[in-house]
Amino acid sequence: MIREYQENDEKRINGLFEEVFGKERSIEEWNWKFHQYLVEKQNILLFEEDNKILGHLASLPLITKYFEEELLVGERVDAMVSPKARGKNIYKKLVTSMVDTCAEKDIKLLYGYPAPKAKEIFIRYTGAQEIAKVPELVYINNLPRVMAYYFPSLSNLVSNLPREKKRHRSAYKNTEYEIEEQFEASKEFDELWKVANPSYDILMKRDAQFLEWRYFKHPTKKYRVFSLKNTSGKMVGYVVIHLSKEKLKKGELTLGRLVDIFAVDDKRVYAQLIQIALDELGTADLITTWSLKHLTVYEALKQKRFFTMKRSMPLVAKDLTSKLDKVYDIRHWYITPGDVDSF
Repeated sequence: MIREYQENDEKRINGLFEEVFGKERSIEEWNWKFHQYLVEKQNILLFEEDNKILGHLASLPLITKYFEEELLVGERVDAMVSPKARGKNIYKKLVTSMVDTCAEKDIKLLYGYPAPKAKEIFIRYTGAQEIAKVPELVYINNLPRVMAYYFPSLSNLVSNLPREKKRHRSAYKNTEYEIEEQFEASKEFDELWKVANPSYDILMKRDAQFLEWRYFKHPTKKYRVFSLKNTSGKMVGYVVIHLSKEKLKKGELTLGRLVDIFAVDDKRVYAQLIQIALDELGTADLITTWSLKHLTVYEALKQKRFFTMKRSMPLVAKDLTSKLDKVYDIRHWYITPGDVDSF
């Protein structure tokens, strides 16, 4: 049976999360994700059988700019089916029900970045379309460490290769911009949104309320946020970074992530913000991000020697109004890893 979330379901939902993804999630993080920033009531569907939650699908209600409008959209997240219950078409039932639920609640677009099997079902049974594969870009900061990780047999040969030299923030004193680390989402971020968003067609609304929830109030991940201000003292862009040690298949690497970046559409501004990220992630072995080829920020990333990986994330969407004719054209989108809650 498919039903909507009810109060106190979260403990059992987190139990399914651990079963499916192999890691724990606290109630605090669940509350952050589904209760603390909500422009509308959350949409959470459960598949329950014999009083056991065997499947789960949620959509986060978010505000997205679509050309001159602001639309309520749903980002499809936390698609989960218990390994013990696979073969029962549970995800198919959940995703088709989610489309109906979102349409009833006047959500204009349902989209997400699904895994291959979930993508296939989303497209086949709801009429959703794959808009693009969003490329991952990587910057190698510690070549000896990365080479030793991927090619252990060469570790002795590459041990003396040089690392990238970290450039300190003091080197920016003579630039036309002032760098500041931010510790809360002030009204300056609202002003930046007003000034910068007209340059972009389709993107998640990055106002102070959203940024405070997404980065400054996250209960488990510690992000760092840096802004650039021009000579008039006006914020012209920001960058969000995250550093972590992660255990991967072949060992451990220190991974830096350029999680989010948003600015006035000026390559000089983006180049400065990217350089800040590189400097502050100087201890990382690898630094990763996403971007789209038609964007100014993509050009700036390539100039800073980020290279494109074969790995990518599919962007899949379902227009629930049949009126968003340009939503399936990736050339109108602005996307960063911060658009996905898992980064």
